[in-house]
Amino acid sequence: MSDQGNSVAVISGIVGAIAGAFCGLIVDQAWDGLIAGGLVSAAAGVVGPQLYKPDWDAPRVAVGAIPHAGWLGGLAAAIYVHAGLAGAFVGCAIGYVGGLLLPVALMMFLTADGKQQSKAASPTNPSMPTMASGGETDWESKRQAVHTRPTPSSLPGERNHGILVLDVNVDAATDLALECLLLNAIERPEVRKVVESFGSKFNLPTNYDLAVVAALAFFKSPNLMDRLSLVQMMARVTAAEWLQEGNLSPKILRIFEDELYRAYKP
Repeated sequence: MSDQGNSVAVISGIVGAIAGAFCGLIVDQAWDGLIAGGLVSAAAGVVGPQLYKPDWDAPRVAVGAIPHAGWLGGLAAAIYVHAGLAGAFVGCAIGYVGGLLLPVALMMFLTADGKQQSKAASPTNPSMPTMASGGETDWESKRQAVHTRPTPSSLPGERNHGILVLDVNVDAATDLALECLLLNAIERPEVRKVVESFGSKFNLPTNYDLAVVAALAFFKSPNLMDRLSLVQMMARVTAAEWLQEGNLSPKILRIFEDELYRAYKP
């Protein structure tokens, strides 16, 4: 199972467990309800997205499966503990609403933590380059705001100024942007074209930085914003995790977060 699938299953299981526990409280079987709701929701979070995998809209289905998995878990828990109609209503309501809110809360927590690390890594808080409409940037005149490429003495995998140094590779950056950030919602040739363009224009130090910048161009495209509205939430979580792992420049994350906030609010 992919990292995306694991995340959906875990979040679905948590939501279902909470909904099931509330169902169980009605008949003093909170523990039984928690287990039943968690197991059913986790299973639904795994199976649901797979049914629609061939669709271009699979990323939205994956994220959108969480609230549906949540209410299914709540309903299953209500049936298992014999909580009746009242328990079924409570379980379904909590499961669905929790499935909508928990991913958003998780995304906000991780990105807020990422921003704190970003500020700590840049105490002088230099002015940041901004992304212009259409995906272009003014980085060309502000290259000093981004770490330079590794020197010949820097070995692949070595850390340089706190950032993992990699030889920037178009194929690797395309894979990261397409599979981890855009969740395969865009055709690969389109993503590769943007990665190649940005890779030749901007002096980005790692594949992760290049992937984030390329993905941002798609997230900001007015024609794609409706399709990518849920995908960008997962992408922000992923980018924050890359920063925590030392793979992404703090400055790039700040650009990514600020631009997505302005475009999607939040």
